[in-house]
Amino acid sequence: MDLPLTELEFNGIIGKIKTKSTMDHYGISTKLLKDIAPHIADPIISIINRCLDEGIFPDEFKISKISQHGFRKNKSTETGLSESLGAIIEALDSQEHVRPAAFDMVDHQLVLDKQCYYGIRGTAHDLLSSYLSNRQQYVETNLGKSTIEIVQRGVSTTCSPHIYQIDNNTLRLTWANPL
Repeated sequence: MDLPLTELEFNGIIGKIKTKSTMDHYGISTKLLKDIAPHIADPIISIINRCLDEGIFPDEFKISKISQHGFRKNKSTETGLSESLGAIIEALDSQEHVRPAAFDMVDHQLVLDKQCYYGIRGTAHDLLSSYLSNRQQYVETNLGKSTIEIVQRGVSTTCSPHIYQIDNNTLRLTWANPL
């Protein structure tokens, strides 16, 4: 079988990641990841290819740290509101749809059922099912961090547009063809 991910593709993906100094659950920033990528490419590519081959997304990569806007340096609830309003106005000006917190409302089972409906089965379906199951998140502020909770609905911002589109198409089909 051909390898699903090549080193050239991996390097291209790493190059497109926005460089930030904020750290994930394991204390790794995208800046650090980009700096060490050439040294860890082979094992990371191997892990990714194994995930794609077996249809299993490791639980260790399903923990999200959420940073609250109002508790970050040089940020407040007012700047958060201002940035959100700015994004909404920009979206309206460009005639894009505005769906606040829509990614947080995606029903996992509905997405999986819809994926089957569109003919996506087997390992690809297993991988998305594995990705959506057992997801965890917690909130961290300068005051501390919350307990880690299982995510029942919603998807991460990394793949949200694609998964949300599957869910959104379901709503459109339902509204267009009511029972």
